[in-house]
Amino acid sequence: MFQATALDARALTDERRAVLAARLTAAVFAAGPPPPGTVRPPLAGSPADQVDTLGNPYWRIVRNLPTEAGADGDAPTTSWTFAATGVRNKVRAAGLDRGALCRRYSWSIPTPGDIAWIAEVAGSRGVVELGAGGGYWAALMRAAGIDTLAYDPYPACRTNGCATRAHTTVESGDDTVAAQHGDRALFLCWPSNNDRWAARALAGYRGDTLVYAGQDADGCTADDAFFELLERDWELVDTSGGHVTFRGVPCRLTAWRR
Repeated sequence: MFQATALDARALTDERRAVLAARLTAAVFAAGPPPPGTVRPPLAGSPADQVDTLGNPYWRIVRNLPTEAGADGDAPTTSWTFAATGVRNKVRAAGLDRGALCRRYSWSIPTPGDIAWIAEVAGSRGVVELGAGGGYWAALMRAAGIDTLAYDPYPACRTNGCATRAHTTVESGDDTVAAQHGDRALFLCWPSNNDRWAARALAGYRGDTLVYAGQDADGCTADDAFFELLERDWELVDTSGGHVTFRGVPCRLTAWRR
């Protein structure tokens, strides 16, 4: 194992994080069988595992985390909740807790199945992502051959509380950019809670396909105006069956048409 005080999470490579995730998960089960109805083995090697062909370090980490009985919604749920205190301390030191992972990669977990699903939804039209943060989803979509434009008004950096690391080129642009790309599918991933920008983007968008990763109405993404627009003008047409979420933070990846 390793000493929590000896770690500098900022210096860890993506590969090292995945290795540490697997080791810490093994430590959760090394103490003996967990109580019934609490923690389960990771997705790695299970029927719910997914093969990464795009170079997706976030998924390589997540697939090695413990899972929890009684997942949120229909999505598999990953969780450190029932780990011993010593293990949880090492998790935080390694930057493997939810907050650190979200800020480094994305607030919604992109699985290999999710990216393939988006490719099917978008078809040949391409994707425009607003509020792209560090561009993690955009990087994977580009790696999969999806013609992807990505915009965010705030560049990823260590002082950015939402996105600390850039993964691909993200152009400077706010919600007004949506009106310029009606020929593409609009992708919104975990839009800011109680913020009007997602609703403004959706109102200005002139296309007919929305891909949305986040929570339902009354959750912690977007605002009431966004969901009112969805209910009034849009129809839910599909949901990614391979999506994975964090414990207590349900997230769905959905496609909408109008």
